[in-house]
Amino acid sequence: TLGAVGHPQFVELCAQLLNRPNEAVAVQHHAAQHLGGRNDEQGRTAILAAFKSASQNLAIGLARGLALGKDGTEALLAAAEKGQASPHLLKDPTVEQRLRNGKPENLDERVQKLFENLPPEDDRLKQLQIARLEGYRTMPGKSDSGAKIFEKHCAACHRLASKGGK
Repeated sequence: TLGAVGHPQFVELCAQLLNRPNEAVAVQHHAAQHLGGRNDEQGRTAILAAFKSASQNLAIGLARGLALGKDGTEALLAAAEKGQASPHLLKDPTVEQRLRNGKPENLDERVQKLFENLPPEDDRLKQLQIARLEGYRTMPGKSDSGAKIFEKHCAACHRLASKGGK
């Protein structure tokens, strides 16, 4: 395969997979593992670039891939310190173990500093929900479209405005 022989197109292909919004997350995680496993600058650069538009789920896979080698653990910590990757990723058990295995300089102090002003996970999720709800509230509604969606997906079990299930 391209990956086994270290072919340059392999890095490009994996980087493309990481940046496809409709790609299966499992495939993206696999690409991140391959890139991180290369333990070279090209692989790390591709992973770091993908953080910019990554979902939380993909970001965990990116962090796990990046933390596969010592240089990758340094790159992940530096990205978190620069605000390019969420410090919350460092709490993932796999990432945490890989960081310890990579033995970056001053790991405990750096992680402690990153976690100092980090809101609790529940707070962060609540703020995200509020922001998304506000976004939905400002979007123009289309009651006809909503009614069709309700009839198709909800009405079998739920009742609204005298329409739908019992």
